[in-house]
Formats: sequence, C-alpha cells, structure tokens
Amino acid sequence: MKKDFGSLHYYLALAHRAHLLIDLNQVREAQLLVQQLRVSNFPEVKAAVEVIESIISEAQKGRSA
Repeated sequence: MKKDFGSLHYYLALAHRAHLLIDLNQVREAQLLVQQLRVSNFPEVKAAVEVIESIISEAQKGRSA
C-alpha cells in the first residue's frame, strides 16, 4: 500500500483494517489507525471515521458494562 499512500484506496484500506482490529478486540491499534485516517480530506474517509469511532465507542461501553 505504500505506493498508494494518500489515495482514496489507501485510506479505505486503513479504515477496513481498523474495523477488523475492533472485531479482534484490538481497539487501541484501531484508534491509532483512526488518527491516520483523520488527515484525509476524502468525504468517504471522513464518513468511515465517524462510523469507526461510533463502533469503538460502543465496544468500549460493552467492555465497561
């Protein structure tokens, strides 16, 4: 993916990876990817960040309950 750095494809792959990490209960690692995703100006990526952050929030609520 290094050759695609900065492209929509690159950021969507990161978003997908973050989602998979959440499913694997690796929320901290997913949060690090979200930080990288926030620099993107693509509307699709901004929307993905909102969804991923919502999923992270729900996952953290589930752990504390």
